[in-house]
Amino acid sequence: MKQFKKLTSLLLILSITVIMTSNAQTIAQPEKQMAVQAFEPYKFIAYGDTRNTPTGDNTGIEKTSVMIEDVMAEHDIAFILHVGDMMDSGGSQDEYDDYWWPHMGDIVNQVPFYVAAGNHEYVPLSGPDDVDLSVFRSNVVNLNNSPYSEQFFSFDQPNGDTHFIVLNGVYYFEHGMNTTLQAEQYAWMEADLAATNASRIVVMNHYPLYGASIARIGEREIMRNEFLDLFIQYDVDFVIAGHDHQVVHQYRNETDHLIIGAGTAAYTYPTPPQGLGNEWEDGDYAIGGVYAISLVEVTAAGFDVDVILDNGTTVYEFFVDAAMPDDVAPDLTSPSDLSFTVGDTGKEVSWTVTDVNSGTYSITVDGVEEDSGPWNSGDTITYDVSSFAVGTYSVVFNATDSAGNSATDTVQVQVSDVVVTTTTTTTTAAATTTDDEPSDAPGFEILIGLVASLSLAILYKRKKRS
Repeated sequence: MKQFKKLTSLLLILSITVIMTSNAQTIAQPEKQMAVQAFEPYKFIAYGDTRNTPTGDNTGIEKTSVMIEDVMAEHDIAFILHVGDMMDSGGSQDEYDDYWWPHMGDIVNQVPFYVAAGNHEYVPLSGPDDVDLSVFRSNVVNLNNSPYSEQFFSFDQPNGDTHFIVLNGVYYFEHGMNTTLQAEQYAWMEADLAATNASRIVVMNHYPLYGASIARIGEREIMRNEFLDLFIQYDVDFVIAGHDHQVVHQYRNETDHLIIGAGTAAYTYPTPPQGLGNEWEDGDYAIGGVYAISLVEVTAAGFDVDVILDNGTTVYEFFVDAAMPDDVAPDLTSPSDLSFTVGDTGKEVSWTVTDVNSGTYSITVDGVEEDSGPWNSGDTITYDVSSFAVGTYSVVFNATDSAGNSATDTVQVQVSDVVVTTTTTTTTAAATTTDDEPSDAPGFEILIGLVASLSLAILYKRKKRS
């Protein structure tokens, strides 16, 4: 159903004109969704409502800046999201100069930093439609790699896996009330959602749709009336908000909602909260009176969220199930064909399976399944063929991941019979041969010569005596 909605959304882009005004910006979208196999996990920090008060020590900005530095020392952070209310008086440049930049300057120069405008960013002028964001914008535009001074905008990560939308909820309340900008933002967001090719969607807004604050039930109802149907239609996976100075996690309509406005440990609430009626359900989580930020790891399977306190401990964690569509088959090694003599031992065939997801395998021999079981990415499955009789066999390995994608490899196994070798031994008797002819050996000729010389010497001596 979710993929059908995505297809419908892509078709809508043919009939919707994306509204680009001075109040909205969309950073370029990817041409197509990246393959699951190429996905590399990344991490970001979400927090907010730092709302500094000029106490001089232990303010929200000071506390959270130390917490962020500690997390960044241990994790590679891709970017930071701030849910709004950076300062107590957003129109005061002195507060930015005295509190924000001394504590956050080094941090925002290291990673991209995105902010959703909160009610404390606004300075009311003469009427409800007349507000001043000039001080907020002049400071936000200087944040590293944040090429906007807009009131609402969207961006994608380089992976192209997740689309982030940053809204301005202040148009609906207090001195930020502006019906013209409400309509403009809604039309822009609808077109933006229809245009994205990303498989997951995250929305950040200062004002939450759900929560645990009894005093703000009415505000949340306004947000639900405005955005809930759109979030359901486009399968928004994760909503990150603030405004309430606490941590709240709730799961509604297949969407996870997180309030991470604990940059100022101002409010405490009963747990579970009382008087919320149907807005509070079993399994919801809330904690107040603490300083907290969230560390989010984005994986191919979804979002792992850790809520971290100022003492460094993880007080709460949850998982946003938002798996990327997987249409990529598992990757298999392809072992060589095998030949051996019947009776040989240690003859095996091995395959290594790699995939983002896990799955199951089967091994068939000449069409008959002989082995099966589960596998995880990187596992090596080995099948012993030493017991095969003489003959030729087709051994087929099939791996199927949890998304239903399959890969197959075939190995031919040739088993030969034992070759019997017959050895013939011939024994030849030694023989002695007598020859009447003189030997041609050089030693015999010398002997004849010596005998002849001796005979002549004897004859000569006898003749001399006579």
